[in-house]
Amino acid sequence: MQRNKATPNWGLCSACDQRFSTQSGLGQHKRHRHPVLRNEKRLKSAPKVKGKPGRSDRIWSQEEVALLRELEKTNRRQLAREILGAPTSSSCPLSKEELETCFREKLSAPNKNSNINKYASYTGKVDDWTLMKPIEVEEVEAAIKGIDENSATGPDGLKLQDLRTIHEQEETHLPRLFSLWLKSSTIPDSLKKSWTVLIPKCEDKDRLKSIDNWQPVTIDPMLLRLFTKIMAKHQSETVEINPRQKGFLAATPGCNENIVILENIIKGAKHNHKDLTVVFVDLAKAFDSVGLKLLIKSLQRVKLPEAFVHLIEELYTGNTTVVEGNGNLITPINIQRGVKQGDPLSPILFNIALDPLVCSLERANSGVSMPLGGKRVNCSTLTFTDDIVLSNSYTCMARNLKLLQAHCDHTGLSINPAKTKGFHFTFKRKTFLHNHFTNWKLRDESIAYIPPCDTEKYLGACINPWAGVAEGEWEEKHKSWVKGMQAAPLRPRQRLEILKIHVIPRPYFHLILTEASQATLIKLDQIIHNTTKEFLHLPTHTADGVLYASNRNSGLGVPKLEVQIPSTIVRKCEALEMSSDVVIRASFQYKGESVAGL
Repeated sequence: MQRNKATPNWGLCSACDQRFSTQSGLGQHKRHRHPVLRNEKRLKSAPKVKGKPGRSDRIWSQEEVALLRELEKTNRRQLAREILGAPTSSSCPLSKEELETCFREKLSAPNKNSNINKYASYTGKVDDWTLMKPIEVEEVEAAIKGIDENSATGPDGLKLQDLRTIHEQEETHLPRLFSLWLKSSTIPDSLKKSWTVLIPKCEDKDRLKSIDNWQPVTIDPMLLRLFTKIMAKHQSETVEINPRQKGFLAATPGCNENIVILENIIKGAKHNHKDLTVVFVDLAKAFDSVGLKLLIKSLQRVKLPEAFVHLIEELYTGNTTVVEGNGNLITPINIQRGVKQGDPLSPILFNIALDPLVCSLERANSGVSMPLGGKRVNCSTLTFTDDIVLSNSYTCMARNLKLLQAHCDHTGLSINPAKTKGFHFTFKRKTFLHNHFTNWKLRDESIAYIPPCDTEKYLGACINPWAGVAEGEWEEKHKSWVKGMQAAPLRPRQRLEILKIHVIPRPYFHLILTEASQATLIKLDQIIHNTTKEFLHLPTHTADGVLYASNRNSGLGVPKLEVQIPSTIVRKCEALEMSSDVVIRASFQYKGESVAGL
């Protein structure tokens, strides 16, 4: 009797009725001919492995899969954020009524406090021609190139490509228009309407239920953004603010410099058996609290031309904004206070408004004293826009806090005592005593002490009162990101691209700041090494050269942290030690200074 050699039932494709003699043949056919149906089947079967160790529990719906496919074509940065679990600006859980109440109270009440006459005067010089000179064609071209390709379209409806087209058709049109605005100190009313979007400050969904953990960013018309970008460059080249203010200065790694100075001061005080007091000051809603009157007086203090002062006054008069949150738009709000976050000119204007305080703290000469070439250099404050650190001895810190509180009272700014924290240590009888004095007070509220085993976040770095900058938990974070990529319906090539461009570079800043140990870098490289092989289904014995060789040399081009991070740390230290900032150089000398040399 002849044996029936008919193809088994499992060899039949349900989509096209084609038969296959092997299971692998059917699988390859579905993979290449019917990827959508294959993905749907995988999504349905995914709940069966929910909770498997090492795998993400997230199940992607059909709508989310469609969104990922669209983002893969249009915005790969946002695609990575979705996969890695970062919240988006459109996911604010607050209701329309809550947002409207909050922002009307914040923006519509004018701040008329502007008494800065008692604080340090401006000693620099201003080049009126550099600030008020006509806008040139080259400046417009450079500003257009400096705008991000993914910049949002403003209320005027113009896109970045529209500005390029206008400039290419007649290159003198925009420079003449901007020069007219500058000379006449006027801004068209049609450009005073803006949108405000909410950007999450953290990734914790519970914390994001509070409006304090959402950053409002103003989106002005594209034409106005281009003009203020040029004006910001003019102003940064003209005004000399105190060198202890590092926020948003061109060609200055401000975050890096401030954190390095703080770490050197902490380690130097330990090395030299010196007392040290540090207070991290939190200014409550600083950008939103600056009044127009304070802004005008601050510009006059730095001796800017009256025409430019009138231009800034015109720029901040008669503005309205519409806040977008949770998919809803609230009714327009009249802006009576604050500088617009997201505008290129705003950080410089805020720095100028805060400069009297920074100068007064430095001229009080009651900070940490460090040696430099036979002289002593004083450092009382480290400031990055509204992030302020006061460094001092315990006895002098109360005086600096009193000066800070008085400035806030005179300018309408406010300190958040609940988020303001500090620490101090004293060397006594061959040992260090921590936080053993009475807490300082701001009005009637005490400033909390940071225990030696705890950390405080400053400019993205975790500062330990005893060890300086502390390493983060990047090993666990890498594992969680890998789980997110494993669960996402992506092709191997897409996973590798996200890993190389969006996952591996994420901790670079922190690893360089903390000067991560070799052991930490080896652990992270091992996670990346195993993840790459798993994503691409490579054998475990695949040579490392295949992973780390560049694409030009037929490799995958995966970065190796153990090689890149130490070399970057060396270059950073060399650049800082040769810095023109005397406080930076003095901090390195203070860190390695011997007790006998004091």
